[in-house]
Amino acid sequence: MPQEKQPLKSDIVSSIFSRQVKKRLSSLFIHKGTKTTLGEAAIKPVSGLPIIKKRFPFGLDIGTNSIKALQLACDQCGEIKIVNLAIEELPKEAQGHNSEERKRILPEILKKLVNEKGLKGDCFAIAPYLSFKVNLIRLPQMPEHEIDKAIRWEIRQMFQADLEEISLDYIILQGQSLKFLGPQIGVLAVTALKKDIFENLALLESVGLNSLAIDIEPLADLAVLDYARKASPDEVTLFLDFGAGKTSLSIIYDNELISTRSLNVTGNSLTKAVSEYCNIPWEEAEKLKKTFGLAASSTEQAITASSDKAIQVRNVILPLLENMVQDIEHTFKYFSYQVTQSQITRFEKVFLSGGSARLLGLPVFLRNRLNADVQAIDSLANFGSLEPSFKGDDLSCRLNVALGLALRGIE
Repeated sequence: MPQEKQPLKSDIVSSIFSRQVKKRLSSLFIHKGTKTTLGEAAIKPVSGLPIIKKRFPFGLDIGTNSIKALQLACDQCGEIKIVNLAIEELPKEAQGHNSEERKRILPEILKKLVNEKGLKGDCFAIAPYLSFKVNLIRLPQMPEHEIDKAIRWEIRQMFQADLEEISLDYIILQGQSLKFLGPQIGVLAVTALKKDIFENLALLESVGLNSLAIDIEPLADLAVLDYARKASPDEVTLFLDFGAGKTSLSIIYDNELISTRSLNVTGNSLTKAVSEYCNIPWEEAEKLKKTFGLAASSTEQAITASSDKAIQVRNVILPLLENMVQDIEHTFKYFSYQVTQSQITRFEKVFLSGGSARLLGLPVFLRNRLNADVQAIDSLANFGSLEPSFKGDDLSCRLNVALGLALRGIE
C-alpha cells in the first residue's frame, strides 16, 4: 500500500522565502541555514574524464513549452563543469501555465526526466510565471532595522492585499553609480502569491525533489551575466529573454537589476501567426518559423531562402517583431523618464536569451532597429563539460535560466 503523502508544512513558504544575506546578488528567496551539496564523495574517472569531487544542487526551469535542468560540479582541479543537463519538451496539451491538463501530466513528465537523468535531491527552482511581481521602491534614508517594516507598508499600499497571502523578499541596491536615486534608498522588492508557491513546492516534492530556494527568471539571467562578466560597471544593459510562452525585458545598471516587465510578443505568438496566415497545423508552422525566420529579409540569405514560404514567414512575423521593438523602446523610455528622471537616456547592449532568441536574423534585425550592440548570450561557453553534447548555441539560449539557478549552488 503506498504511503499517504504528507501535507506541506504551513511554514515552508517563509522558510523558502527568507533573506539570508540581503545585499548579495540573487539573495532573494534563499533557504535558511547553510547550503547543502550533493555527492561529496569523489566519482571515479571514466575514459580519462576528470574526477568529480563535488556535485552541486541543480537548477530546474519549468517553462511554458519545456522543462530544463542543469547541474554543475567541481572537479579535482577546482574547475566548475557541467555534469548533467536535460531538456524535455512538453506535449501541446501541457503547454501554457494554467491548463488543467498541464497540472495533471506535469508530475509524470517531471518524474520521468529526473529519473532518466539521475537528478535527485536538492535543487533551485524558478518561481511560477505570472505569480511574481518586481517593483523598485524608493525609501527615504532611515536606520537599517526600519527598512523591512517600511517595505511591507509600501507593498500593502501597492497591492491592497493581505500580506499573509503574499511572499515578499527584497534586495537593497548597492550599485555605486545609482545616482538617479539621489539621497533615497533603492529597494528591489519581489512578491509572489503563496498559493502558487505552495503548488510549485508540492509538485517538486511529489517527485522527490527538495527546493533549496525559489528564484525569479530575471535574477537567474543576471547571475549568468555576472558570472561571465558580460555587463560592465556604469553600463546600461537590456536583457531580452525571448521564450516560447513568455518574453521579459530586464534593465540592468551597474550590475544591478533595476526593472523588469513582460512583453506581449512571444515565440508562440509568432508560431500562431504563421499557422493562421498559412492555414497549416501548429507543428508545421513551428518548423517553418525555425527554418526561415527573417532569412528572406537579408539580401545574402535570400538566394537560399527565396521560396514563397520564406517570404510568407517573414511577412507574417515582421510586424510582430516591430511591435516588440516598440514595446522595448517604450519600456526603456518609461524607465528613463519616470525612474531616473532622464538621468539615463540610452543603453549600450542588448543580450538575447530564451528559445526564440535563435530566430534566424533576429540579432541583426534588433541591432538595426535599436541602434545598439545585440548579441545572443552563450551561457555555456564559460564551463567545461563531461559530454560534447553539452555545448552549442541552441542549448545556451534555452538553458540560461537553468544555469543561473544552478550557479546559486556555488555562490
